[in-house]
Amino acid sequence: MGVGGALCRRLCAALLLAAALAPGSASAATPDDARTVVCLSASGRQGVVEAGAALGLVTSASTPAAVDQAGGGTKTLTLEAWRKARPADFRRACAAHVEAQALTRGNPPASASSTPGWLSWLPPLVVGALLTMGAAEIRSARDRGLANANGIRTATAAFRDAVSAYAAGWAETTVGASPSPAEVDTTRRNLVAVLRRATAGRDSWQFAKRLVNDLDSPRYRAQLKEGWAADRANGRLPDRVEHVGELLGALESDTERIALAADGLTYLRRRPMRKEDPTSPLCPVL
Repeated sequence: MGVGGALCRRLCAALLLAAALAPGSASAATPDDARTVVCLSASGRQGVVEAGAALGLVTSASTPAAVDQAGGGTKTLTLEAWRKARPADFRRACAAHVEAQALTRGNPPASASSTPGWLSWLPPLVVGALLTMGAAEIRSARDRGLANANGIRTATAAFRDAVSAYAAGWAETTVGASPSPAEVDTTRRNLVAVLRRATAGRDSWQFAKRLVNDLDSPRYRAQLKEGWAADRANGRLPDRVEHVGELLGALESDTERIALAADGLTYLRRRPMRKEDPTSPLCPVL
């Protein structure tokens, strides 16, 4: 699973959750609600009346307790009654008062806007979700890569030690029972399994695919274990041991490159897996 695919899936889940948690239009406070609260507060009432007078909506003699409508209203109203009788005038005066106060404090006015309200909360939410999930996914991918790399190195070392012990067993005996290849078989199969697991889904990693195919070929399954008795009898055992040592050295180099690619999150670390070939398949086993 790639980092990008997992991140997209988690982002979609976050957006669905955000939509579920977003305040609905029926219960959400609007900018008009907020301004009304300010304008009807003890500290805002006089300012609303003064704003109404400045805009020509009420007379200059008006007070919060006695609002005289401009144009010769029939009667004096309280601020609350004026709001109910002339809601448009009240909203205009209230908005002017709130924005004037904001300008006085050096803050931009909270002007009414046709911009949808969700634009004020969704972009920050999306950015935060991306940053959080992106960081979590990168950490997860890094941990998986490190575990795969360590697994490859451990399995390679076990196979190397098993083959080295098998070769040493032949070199140290001149007659008698042959060394058992059981550990060679077991560690080889484990190395193949570890490499396949670490490179699963990496179809473009031809380097790893060629190496795994070689490890699972008759070269390792049979030829590596055959002919030792004949080589010992013919005096060719030192050459055989040398060839096996070269093979193991090349194999360790190849598996280390796969480990580095599995542990790396960058293109440069993974490029050899697509562009190059392993060297150990060219080394003889006989």
